[in-house]
Amino acid sequence: MKNKAVLALPLMVAAGLSTSVAQADISLWTTQNDWAQWFPNSTTNLTLATGTAGDTDGSTINGQGNTTSPGGAGTAGALEVTWVSGTYDAFYSPDDHLSSAFLHTISGNPILKVDYTLPGTPSGTYFGLDLIFSYDGHFDTVVGASGSFPNTAGTHTATFNLGSAQPVYSTSYTYFHVGLAYTSNDSTNFSVDNFRAVPEPASLAALGLGALALIRKRRSLGR
Repeated sequence: MKNKAVLALPLMVAAGLSTSVAQADISLWTTQNDWAQWFPNSTTNLTLATGTAGDTDGSTINGQGNTTSPGGAGTAGALEVTWVSGTYDAFYSPDDHLSSAFLHTISGNPILKVDYTLPGTPSGTYFGLDLIFSYDGHFDTVVGASGSFPNTAGTHTATFNLGSAQPVYSTSYTYFHVGLAYTSNDSTNFSVDNFRAVPEPASLAALGLGALALIRKRRSLGR
């Protein structure tokens, strides 16, 4: 039975079939330790703090974007954003231009997602988040989210398809920040968590080619 299962992969390749295999998301910022490194564009319009409100994944493992201990042990939590005034402002990640793993993730995965939680239904008519890239030659490049933003109490997910705005991997950057910008016509406090990169599904056909090569090698050794 095991041999039949292994043979099925190269047979799929021979038949021109390809099936997608989902890969795990890559965590960028998720613990309180991660979020503590973020900073506001201006404290005139908002303030930031870490806490447990709005924690959507309960992770205690720091994300890749943590500049002091990526992948290390952290405290579960989220970033709590307190509205002060205004209708638009932004907040930013720490400088990650020296993190090769982080830059590979950002440049190699076309979709980013972040959870946001509204503790109560806002009295305003809209709420939204934009993604920001700020690095050499691309200061405050804005990427709009795909789909609409629910303006209701609860936890929601913002999805960003990077497209042509996706950064190219480089070791020459002198700074690299990711940011989030909010727009709202209501004094809404909110939290964000589980900022992650979503890899493209791997092709089962590629796995089948590897299995086919392995079978051929075993046959040649068995002669």
